[in-house]
Amino acid sequence: MNKINTPIQILQSIIPSKTLEERLAQDYNFEEKARKFSAIDLLHFYLEAGVKRWTGYREGSETLVEQGDFESLNHSTISKKAQEVPYEFFRDLFQELLQRLTTSQKKKFLKDYSLFAIDSTTITFRHQTRSWAKYRKHLYAIKLHTEFNIDQKMPTHVFDTTGKDSDIMMAPLIFLHKDFPAIRVADRAYGAKDLLDQLSSEEKPFVIRLKAGIKHDVQSHNEFDFNEEWSVVADYNAFLGAKNTQTTYTYRIVTVPSETGEPIYLATNVMKLKAEKISEVYKMRWEIELFFRWIKQNLDIPNPFGMSKNKVLSQVYATLIAYLLLRSTFNETQPKWSTYTKLSFKEFTRKFIKSTLPIEVGIEIGLLLKNWRSVSNSTGKI
Repeated sequence: MNKINTPIQILQSIIPSKTLEERLAQDYNFEEKARKFSAIDLLHFYLEAGVKRWTGYREGSETLVEQGDFESLNHSTISKKAQEVPYEFFRDLFQELLQRLTTSQKKKFLKDYSLFAIDSTTITFRHQTRSWAKYRKHLYAIKLHTEFNIDQKMPTHVFDTTGKDSDIMMAPLIFLHKDFPAIRVADRAYGAKDLLDQLSSEEKPFVIRLKAGIKHDVQSHNEFDFNEEWSVVADYNAFLGAKNTQTTYTYRIVTVPSETGEPIYLATNVMKLKAEKISEVYKMRWEIELFFRWIKQNLDIPNPFGMSKNKVLSQVYATLIAYLLLRSTFNETQPKWSTYTKLSFKEFTRKFIKSTLPIEVGIEIGLLLKNWRSVSNSTGKI
């Protein structure tokens, strides 16, 4: 069995390179002129860079030559190609893969709801040639506003903006598009009264930490079971805000202590879950932070390879694609090999890259990719 140790091998089982080449020409008016290093080679480069943590075009070009992928390759050739290929190609490919790879229903933490965390991460740079991303004095940044499926540990929507665009400004775009039963979990950056009322008016369930200082007009108290493990200290219903600017709706407020002992106020419109379950749902928001950590570690922040908007966003979206491909492969195969070997996603990724996965894991990956190729060839989807 051939070794599978690059994300491009996974991608090609879903969308063949020839299809991507045709799409570049048709949808982006991209004319491929290079014979030595093509746009698909650039995609290959970025995907490998995203999991092998290359530090720049130079290291990547030298590694590809050492691996035997090219007889010779100059880093300037890669840099030039990175400016030619529109970043929208990588962004749209990422969005398409999200649709293909996150449609199957997995086991849910909650029987009646899917769980989605919503948050953003700021990627900062220190270089004046990135003035297109001006953030603060001598600091430049982009933000990735993200919806994340907690059950699957997969992003489902990502919107890029400059660092100046606030979370609450982008909130309606990511909070309001889901129609199926899903609880949206978010931290206090999204704890604005207007957003809570908007979500409630559209019957969108949520658990959102309130911003500090929001007043509570308590209307009634709910009974809850005291449990030291969950440390719920209060459960009541209240209007939020001062008398003349109160919320339209009353909200259930579940209060838990922070690590420092200060109270964390969780506002929710989910009434049928126990208070300790609301607390647990909020704690599961941490999964999106682990995702952001993976992305930043594999993007070598704050040193992306290029300076232009096109180069930076191409690398960002290609790294997101690499995560998506590896996480999907792990999610789909893990139930089949977990009785033989125990691997975390981090361990799986490391062994995948080094081609040291146990043979039973490699067999399941091979079968999965064969199935994906078969389905993709017959239906155009997986």
